[in-house]
Amino acid sequence: MRAPQPEPPIPGSFATPSLLAWIVNGKYVMSLPLYRIETDLKACGATISRQDMANWMMNVHARWLAKVHERMKVELLSHVRIHADETTVQVLKEPNREAKKKSRMCVFRQVGVSCLVMYFFRV
Repeated sequence: MRAPQPEPPIPGSFATPSLLAWIVNGKYVMSLPLYRIETDLKACGATISRQDMANWMMNVHARWLAKVHERMKVELLSHVRIHADETTVQVLKEPNREAKKKSRMCVFRQVGVSCLVMYFFRV
């Protein structure tokens, strides 16, 4: 007798919870770009494109992390003072935008003992 196979975390994908956690950790904790994670996986014999990993990261955010993100934003904005920085960036391939147009990367950090830092990207 076999137990039924559990539902995948992302329907229609072969990504396991462990693989997704490993990619999230590599990208957001270890600050590795997806092309380096792709290279590491290839060295282990797994061919997974960075496009697939990028889609998985967006899916993970939409399914599980959006609520955490929103709660962090509420916590950040509840403080009397926050530090902010805004930097213009040029993104070469944005849908429906010329490459000459500038986008903005913003970082916000609460003041005090805890270290809550949030980044926002605006076109």
